Amino acid sequence: MGNLGGIAIVAPQQIAVGYHPDPDALGDVQADDIILIGPAGVNRQRANYSSDIDHGMDGQEEKAQLFLQKKMREIGLETKLCEPDYTRLRSYAHCPLGHSYAGRPNLVGALRGSGDAGRSLILNGHVDTMAAENRETWKYDPWSVAIKGDTIYSVGACDMKAGLAAMLFAVGAVARHGRLRGDVLLQSVVDEEGGGNGTLDLVAQGYTAAAAIIAEPTELRIMAASRGVLVTHIHVTGEARHPNYKWTKANAVEKAFHIWQALHALEHRWLATKNHPTLPRPTITLGKIQGGVAGTAIPAACDMYLDVEFLPEEYALDGTCKKTTGDDIKRELDEAIMRASAADEWLSAHPPKWEVYQHVEPHSVDTGFPLIHILQENHGHAPFRVDSHQYRNAGYCDQGKQIGQIRQNDCYNRKRGKAGGYDTGDAGYDQPGQEYGPHIAKDAQYLCE
Repeated sequence: MGNLGGIAIVAPQQIAVGYHPDPDALGDVQADDIILIGPAGVNRQRANYSSDIDHGMDGQEEKAQLFLQKKMREIGLETKLCEPDYTRLRSYAHCPLGHSYAGRPNLVGALRGSGDAGRSLILNGHVDTMAAENRETWKYDPWSVAIKGDTIYSVGACDMKAGLAAMLFAVGAVARHGRLRGDVLLQSVVDEEGGGNGTLDLVAQGYTAAAAIIAEPTELRIMAASRGVLVTHIHVTGEARHPNYKWTKANAVEKAFHIWQALHALEHRWLATKNHPTLPRPTITLGKIQGGVAGTAIPAACDMYLDVEFLPEEYALDGTCKKTTGDDIKRELDEAIMRASAADEWLSAHPPKWEVYQHVEPHSVDTGFPLIHILQENHGHAPFRVDSHQYRNAGYCDQGKQIGQIRQNDCYNRKRGKAGGYDTGDAGYDQPGQEYGPHIAKDAQYLCE
């Protein structure tokens, strides 16, 4: 290993991915340079920690943030750790409530520019992960790190610890080889999976910039738009009885499926009528369903949890365009649920209760925005359509990330001789690239001035 420092965050409590002390050697980082950094030190074995974030209600990100802070300081960044605070967040619409932030700090590292009218840039990534469920289906232990060929396997390796590592590589190379005119803020945030309160809290503290890049996994494609998300809970009631009463009592699970069929039909209507030039069509995904106490009893209650993703603008077949908000989609969902309930004798008298407990508005950036063209010139990709297979490993079984993709985007600007924007007029824009593909997305509308 030599004198390699760590960097590749593979879990809320631990980080991995290799930070090479010599920026000129970044392009030559090999699998042997990638190590696991756990709370107890450096090892390649299992770290005995687990995490179930329950959509952001709680998490265990602090150790990873402290490790990252150390690495940021080593490359000369000013750093600050600060836990999100609901006294700052409550004024924002759709802010998810009830999350615990004790021991869950955001981290900001600042590379200060010369102050000569340079444009500022935020590089943003989240350190939290989804829970590693169904561990028996993982080829490798999700709470350790496995390096097989050119791929790292661990929970969060794809979404999005490799992105954070790549941004740290990039800022480190810039810091060692020159000075920018504008400031660069490297943000490692908590609670992205729970709705984005980590980033929102930084905005509430005044952390904004002329532009922002979020290193989410897009397979190296520039994304200038993102879908909105409504995470929804639907509660359906029935009558608990012995199965002998099947024909006279209401089965809550069966009634829930009646509601689901209506939402499935709504999704198909959206697929046929709502389009966007760079994003997939809207979707309604049933992610979790639970009800009943045993196979020998009619269930009295059933709960469904759904992910509803919608477009920032909807393009109809006739070419017309309409801006879309989460409130628009809520009305469509409510109409579908109430119409299905009215058609069922039990549900019409006992309508389901439903709520949105995570609301993220979509966003889009005008493709004429200068940063997009600078990234396209240096990175070689135009704003591109993203299909679902590009996220196939994000947050799920055998999540992995290719080492080559991590280092590819750290080096491209420096190799082109663009000097990373050092006092050449576009400081903060001509930055070394981000991991999977610059994602001008999700929280960017909050981060940018």
